[in-house]
Amino acid sequence: MRPERADTLGALTAPHAARPHPADDAIERAGDGAYDLFWSLSFALTREAWLLLGGFSPDYEGYGAEDTDYAARAREHGVPLLWVGGAHAYHQWHPTQSPPVQHVDDILRNGAAFAARWGRWPMLGWLEAFERMGIVERGPDGWRRAA
Repeated sequence: MRPERADTLGALTAPHAARPHPADDAIERAGDGAYDLFWSLSFALTREAWLLLGGFSPDYEGYGAEDTDYAARAREHGVPLLWVGGAHAYHQWHPTQSPPVQHVDDILRNGAAFAARWGRWPMLGWLEAFERMGIVERGPDGWRRAA
């Protein structure tokens, strides 16, 4: 739904089901597994943490895995991940697909870069959905376009 006025955003608040949703004004420290749930569309950190983590890696192009990589580095450096209740973010509306088929090549390329660095593939839900659709296949060295 596309809001026509800013004062209608509250009715459109729809936290992601896989992420914590603390009460307004509550702060919840994320567990170790939550780092894989980090999306960079809205976050805040100190300048010192940004410098420690080195910003986003240039190894990722286009769509996918850059924020999962960033969060993996945060976990590696002991930078805590906190969920702040009431700090809702609203992404500019645009048509989407689920899974994001239009980004399959980016997801494969960036997923391979992530796997080379971290020893595991990110975005498994999407990759498995692409596999069910016959778009990709899992091989001994990871995921690739289906033959």
